[in-house]
Amino acid sequence: MKSFTDYSKDEQRTIKAFVGDIAFVNERAKAYGCSAAELIHKMCEEMRKRSYLEELDESFALLSSGDKKYQEILDDEKAWDVTAIDGLNNAP
Repeated sequence: MKSFTDYSKDEQRTIKAFVGDIAFVNERAKAYGCSAAELIHKMCEEMRKRSYLEELDESFALLSSGDKKYQEILDDEKAWDVTAIDGLNNAP
């Protein structure tokens, strides 16, 4: 994944935002000693990570809940497990 310093000015775009949000971003960027674009990039990266972890958490919750969907997954795995004894040890 590219770091902020790997991006060129050509890859930056102007976006519309609410006045209060722009002020917040500028204030935080100044406090962190970076540009507004760098701060927005960092915020987006954090949001991507959080979204990924939330989706992962939902997946684990589904698997550990013992509900119908989880049982369907187990049944599907059992159906495929019988193919392990078909004698094809070197199949691609």
